[in-house]
Amino acid sequence: MYSDDGNSDRALSPSTVSSISSVDASMTEEFRNWSMATTLTCRPSLYESSDPLFDHGQCGKYPFYNVYVGDSPGCYKDWADASGRVTNVKGSRHKGYKSWAKALQGWQQNCCAYHHHPPGFVDGTLYSPSRRPEGPPPITPPPSHHNVQHFKVRASAPPTPQTPMNRTTTESEPSINRTPAELRPPMGRTVNHRCWAIHSPDFIGVVSSTEQAQNILDEAGAQAKHVTLRLVNDLSEAEEWLRLIAS
Repeated sequence: MYSDDGNSDRALSPSTVSSISSVDASMTEEFRNWSMATTLTCRPSLYESSDPLFDHGQCGKYPFYNVYVGDSPGCYKDWADASGRVTNVKGSRHKGYKSWAKALQGWQQNCCAYHHHPPGFVDGTLYSPSRRPEGPPPITPPPSHHNVQHFKVRASAPPTPQTPMNRTTTESEPSINRTPAELRPPMGRTVNHRCWAIHSPDFIGVVSSTEQAQNILDEAGAQAKHVTLRLVNDLSEAEEWLRLIAS
């Protein structure tokens, strides 16, 4: 019969603690082995040294190095090769092993924890890093119709060539080369308002500004039409000149 003598909370001896820890470690290892046995896992590519003078008898601290995350994951026999796959690589993971069996077991454990193989995966298949499917190349999107303003633009005529056009001007526009005497009206005639008298297939009449005359001249020049124009002092002079042109 069990008797409570007040010492039920006695401390466990160090040997008892060690035994329990050994049992826990053994159970954990057995569970890990069972998990790997029931889970399909891949195997790593085994890379020999890239150095032709590499000595397997002097391979460093470990003869096998698993690169789990890095540039070209796999199992390397030379630390010089393995270190180049993990140095300055963000998030890289690696570990050294004393035998190929241990390295393979470590890889399988990592596969169970991190790899996600597709349906139909065959156990022991050589590891291949998954890649996202490549989509079409990026293109620049068209502008949004909500941000585009449309303006009505009048088609402009081609520029007027600098060479002399098919036109006749009995008196050209005022020029800095003309003398004041040439700009004075004839004797006995009153100057009311200087204007442009124009004779063309599309327009016969008088305009008051040089800009209007230039527009008519440009439109006619774009269509290769003959234009005759004259700077006159008033409407009566314009009527007289147009009558002479028409006769």
